[in-house]
Amino acid sequence: MEARAVGLGEILDETKALLRSHPAGLVGTSLAIGASYTALDFATLQMEESGGLIFAALLVSLTVTVFVQYLVTEKLLADRSVPGRASTNRRYGSLFGALLLSGLGLGAGLLLLVLPGLYLAARWLTVTPHLVEGSLTANEALGQSWDASAQAVPAFIVVIILTVTAMLPGMGLLFLPEANAGGDIAFGITALSNLLLGFSSVFGWTIAVGAYRRLVPLGDGLQQVFD
Repeated sequence: MEARAVGLGEILDETKALLRSHPAGLVGTSLAIGASYTALDFATLQMEESGGLIFAALLVSLTVTVFVQYLVTEKLLADRSVPGRASTNRRYGSLFGALLLSGLGLGAGLLLLVLPGLYLAARWLTVTPHLVEGSLTANEALGQSWDASAQAVPAFIVVIILTVTAMLPGMGLLFLPEANAGGDIAFGITALSNLLLGFSSVFGWTIAVGAYRRLVPLGDGLQQVFD
């Protein structure tokens, strides 16, 4: 795939268009994610021994990170899909593998310095859209994202910073003294944090699709499906 230069303004314009086109679905998904995490927190508070909920927490996290992200991305790319193409061949396992491998790489980059981590995150920003639209394996999606992003790294780094910034309010609430004091106030803060993190997750997926749509024009995207 030929690498294309993509500006931040183009990505933001495409992201705004996606948000305007799918407001109900994106807001509903954000609320559902926040509610799921809040329900899990509530169940934890009701149990004297919360060790049994560790598996439930992992299951919810996996569902959101892999299954929900896949379906949201697929929906945001639906207008580019081949007419009559079935969506039964969803590669959830491939997405899990791609996210795991890229996560390990990002972790190693962040251990070295922040800049290597940002660079790797930028090169793999569009892994999920590549995988979903092209029905790729994990390695194929990582490779195509890396190749396609070669001339878009500066804009993609800013996108990563915006995505992380969107997560800060939700994460910051958990560091408030009231969040660890127990009682209804603490639970309310936790619920609000979960809600904000749900919105930031969906925003991150949406802006990644916006970047992909500008990086890979419709013709190239369809060619990936047939290759």
